[in-house]
Amino acid sequence: MYAVVETKENELTVGTECRVPDEFTYMIFIIGLCNLKEGQTELISILSNDMIGKAIHKTPEELAPKIEALTKRGKDINSIYDWYTYMKNSPDGKKISCQIVTDAVYKDEKLILRYNYSLREEILILNKYYKNHGDEIIARL
Repeated sequence: MYAVVETKENELTVGTECRVPDEFTYMIFIIGLCNLKEGQTELISILSNDMIGKAIHKTPEELAPKIEALTKRGKDINSIYDWYTYMKNSPDGKKISCQIVTDAVYKDEKLILRYNYSLREEILILNKYYKNHGDEIIARL
């Protein structure tokens, strides 16, 4: 599972890819990017169970164990940490891959996602892309 976003101004291709693709995790990833907030030194999303439930048509009770599970790190599990961005510079074709979500905490029926601030420009490009296309992508999953 991945999405490619092309920016024309600097010939940079920005996309996402996942080590272990999973529809639920992809939906949470999209919802998080659509609700991104920028602080002076951080990019963060705070998602309530209600917000997530409305977007993917699940009850808060159904969501809690699944959200808790995706905040765990490890091999062979679907995790929000599995999502990477890649950048490809057109002139040299070099591909660079970096982890997007650096911290995920689920507490008091809220999922807090912190994003890799060193990828600020790329994450804001993805934010714009998913704000425009996120609903249709989720509907197809």
